Amino acid sequence: MPTILTKQARWAWTIFLLYGLLIATFSAISPWVGDDIEYAFVASPTETNPTMERVESLSDIVRSQVNHYQSTNGRTVAHVLVQGFCGLWGQAVFSIANGIVAVVFLFLLMFVGNASIRSPQQCFVALLLAVSPFYLYYTPCCQIGFVWMACLAMLALWFFENPPAHMKWAILLLLLGIVAGWGQEALTFGLCGGMWLQAVRGRVRTLGAWMLLVGFTIGCALIALSPGAWARAADVDVAAKDSLLMLFTRLRTFYVLLLFVLYLAVRRIAMPWRVFAEEPLLFFALLCAFAFNIFIGVVGSRQLFGIEVFSMLLVLRMLNRYSLPSGHISAVVGVLTFAATFMLLRRGDYLIQTRRAYDRTMELAERAPDGAVVLHRYVGGDALWPGEQFLGTMEKKIRSEQGKDVHLVPAEEW
Repeated sequence: MPTILTKQARWAWTIFLLYGLLIATFSAISPWVGDDIEYAFVASPTETNPTMERVESLSDIVRSQVNHYQSTNGRTVAHVLVQGFCGLWGQAVFSIANGIVAVVFLFLLMFVGNASIRSPQQCFVALLLAVSPFYLYYTPCCQIGFVWMACLAMLALWFFENPPAHMKWAILLLLLGIVAGWGQEALTFGLCGGMWLQAVRGRVRTLGAWMLLVGFTIGCALIALSPGAWARAADVDVAAKDSLLMLFTRLRTFYVLLLFVLYLAVRRIAMPWRVFAEEPLLFFALLCAFAFNIFIGVVGSRQLFGIEVFSMLLVLRMLNRYSLPSGHISAVVGVLTFAATFMLLRRGDYLIQTRRAYDRTMELAERAPDGAVVLHRYVGGDALWPGEQFLGTMEKKIRSEQGKDVHLVPAEEW
């Protein structure tokens, strides 16, 4: 019987599909504010704040992304899709698509992480690792910008390590490399470094792998050469102490990886140098991602997503490579299950509360006359949400859809 149809595989797919349904539900509940409102409008060629012209066609997206590349950043592949959902297709379509991609992300973690779909234990570990990183909003900007682009990066990594032999694949691999490398620098810059390490070591021997590497490098360069990215980078001003504190306190899966390496050493299963020697590409990608973040300064946890994904892949590959006592794995799975369940319950409650706050404020704004002040309060407690940085975009949405100016003020501030 094919691997994908075995009893164990069916169990794994059931878990994956339930996870996809959960992510689709979270995506449907999440209010769209901030950048997810801004990307419904055509980008300005000279400033990061978009124009008041709404995206109404694919040609608007193309024009907007040309402007966006000049004024904002170079992640064109991701933001073409973001503007498609924010401007044209809407939240219902995105929720379904994001649930599907969540399943694809888990499958690629298993596939690229050399884990076995026939092992319920390894499938469950992959699921827990996917849940464990820091919180990402379940909206187009975060999910497409990071999770969807991680799928492209992992797909490129697999083809780089397992390139088709036939020459006819060369151009397709070049194109895949460009698209994947042009995704999200938090992932692609580190991965590009790991790929080039293999090339320097003489481990790239096929035309397909070389074509993918060249394409991936071109994609990374397209992000790096964006005038908008350089302008935004020049505006970043974060103290080295604060940057390092953010770097080492926001990581999650990376510490699971470190504990795993330490466990292997203490149990004398494999010394760290052997572990590193068996996965030079991913460990060097991890090192490059750390160096990149330290160089530019860490101002938000989302920058660390590449480090987390590389850590997930390394944990799964080591779990599949080394023979470990089943009881030890079960204990770790138990701890991770408790932590993941706690995080998902908190995220679900947070999403419900923020949705209520958003709906209440937008309902009050709809009834308010032009020029009125509407108080916004987070109904879940004293903490304010979405905060002043998001209220301005909600005002813009009201202005665009209802043709009136309503000023939204945090209740506590009032």
